[in-house]
Amino acid sequence: MKISRALSIAPLIAALSVLAACDSARETPSQSPTASNAEPSAQATSGGTTAPATTTPGDDAPGSNAQTSAVARVARENTPTVRLIDPGKAPRRALRYAFKIGAPEWLEMDMKMAMSMTIGDQPASHVAMPTTRMLMKMEATDKTPEGNVRVAFALERASVLQDVVVPTAQREELAERISNIVGTHGHSTISPRGVASDADFELGSNVSDEVREMADNVRDAVRQVYAPLPEEEVGQGARWAITMKIPISGVTAQATTNYELAEVRNDSVRANVAIEIQAPPNQPMNSQRMPPGTTVILDSMSGKGDRHVNIALTRLVGGGKGRITTDAVMTVQAQNEIAHMTIHNVIEMITRAGKSPSTKNDATK
Repeated sequence: MKISRALSIAPLIAALSVLAACDSARETPSQSPTASNAEPSAQATSGGTTAPATTTPGDDAPGSNAQTSAVARVARENTPTVRLIDPGKAPRRALRYAFKIGAPEWLEMDMKMAMSMTIGDQPASHVAMPTTRMLMKMEATDKTPEGNVRVAFALERASVLQDVVVPTAQREELAERISNIVGTHGHSTISPRGVASDADFELGSNVSDEVREMADNVRDAVRQVYAPLPEEEVGQGARWAITMKIPISGVTAQATTNYELAEVRNDSVRANVAIEIQAPPNQPMNSQRMPPGTTVILDSMSGKGDRHVNIALTRLVGGGKGRITTDAVMTVQAQNEIAHMTIHNVIEMITRAGKSPSTKNDATK
């Protein structure tokens, strides 16, 4: 592709770069870095048993309307499937979350991204972004008759750290962008096995499409904070796999997250996690922020990651550290021109228990 062509679709490339930065941050269980799925099934499979992690009302549930039916359908399609591979050593027990009602906690998340992008035959461009730090308040507010817990969340603070040197204008733009999602709040309903059956949030009526897409990422991260647990009793060395479908910029990918218990304690477990992401080819990519008249087709997408997590069973916030890489190839058509684009994305993420907000400014670190 000639330089003139690359410049002619520069607005599109900028939009796609933002999409890559935002959407790659969606964490797969245990949190990103970010899981995906086949249809839930209670049937036995080779190497272990498969069980749906939760159930959702049917589209014809009493009192449902078109909107709630659509929500129920999407929730059901994205329900994770948990398959036990190895129950581990004795002693074994059923792992379940037991959150305390009315005890607020804070989740602190550091996320850092680096990206390489190639358009046609042009030299690759490399971007390394500074770490963004977000602080979210979480509180279990009540319990349903089925034993599920309703968790309220609110993003209370977001800042850009000084760990990577970037142009001042770029840093200020990033800081402004993430500051727009501060105040995002909502709720999620979590089952004793750690599956979110819903995750809703509230935004002002006048927010931009970009802020809404970033808020979608916050919502999805909250849905995936808790690792879905197997139905069966397990012990040290146990292994199970979680599969579910995940949406990324209008396309559907399937992620498989493999857990292995390294240590089992009374109120928590430590696990090593391996993640694989794969998206079927020839999917159109959609975003409200793409320039008019632009079409983008996903040719291929794959990703791998690893994570070490501490799963707290009696607290809302555990912790973990990990890294995930994704590679995507796209065909972009705009202004009667076609270009092939490749993106290599690396996300590093750390989650931990945080403290109630103070006047301290993280951006000075």
